[in-house]
Amino acid sequence: MFLMSVDLRRALGSIITLIGVIGVVAPISLAAAELALENPRIRELIPGQNQTVAYFDITNEGTVKVSLVGFASDSAGIIEIHTIVRDRDMVRMEQLSEVVLPPGKTIRFRTGGLHLMLLEVMDLREETEIQLLTSDGDIHRAIFQRVSLSDSLENE
Repeated sequence: MFLMSVDLRRALGSIITLIGVIGVVAPISLAAAELALENPRIRELIPGQNQTVAYFDITNEGTVKVSLVGFASDSAGIIEIHTIVRDRDMVRMEQLSEVVLPPGKTIRFRTGGLHLMLLEVMDLREETEIQLLTSDGDIHRAIFQRVSLSDSLENE
């Protein structure tokens, strides 16, 4: 029979536990989301307003689902995910905390549906960077093109 000291047994137990945790957690936490954005655009500001909307298509090209959970930009103080909810004869905008992106699927942010609300807009340039934060902790940077009100509707 092989005898080990108590300290050696504890050390080996800790190593085995660590290997078990790494083996379970590492594949999930190391899998970076593979996202592709198409046609990212921000509607120009209406004179006298400091809020606008942004639209885009986003595809999860990875093999695991991921969620969009936050956004940031130097051009806007607040960016929120909104959707349009129709309830009988009423139409209202509702803020969402996240949007789930299933693997292999494209989600469309459009007028009358999902969209980003940019509030407290300070400076809207021709090209504006927006950072997208995903549920796995990754930050994805995207350049959004400023478009006129009529162009933002035509691209639907």
